[in-house]
Amino acid sequence: MSFRRGTYYGLRYDLAAYHDSHVYYVFPFTLHGHTGGNRPRFIARCAKRGLNVGAGYITPILSHYPAFKKYATHPLPVAEELSTKTLCILSNLTPDKPLSEARRTAKIIRESLE
Repeated sequence: MSFRRGTYYGLRYDLAAYHDSHVYYVFPFTLHGHTGGNRPRFIARCAKRGLNVGAGYITPILSHYPAFKKYATHPLPVAEELSTKTLCILSNLTPDKPLSEARRTAKIIRESLE
């Protein structure tokens, strides 16, 4: 497995490559720089343009759900960070979608960052 890191209009992302055969169902990213402190505004601007952006990996994190509380025997800082900083695009960037959908998604992200 290898990782490719990148930045796109203030978004940082890490892509894991599994011998070029991995298919992503979630595209996680974080906002940095001038946009980093305004997650709710970015999410709202994307939604207004028709792009559903999830706020966090799982919110709240699994250790806060009653069924999992007994297994959380110590703090989970990585899971907390993923829930509070990471954003996810869930359904727009899937293999069954045409390239035009990826272009539309990129356009919405650019416009929402302005």
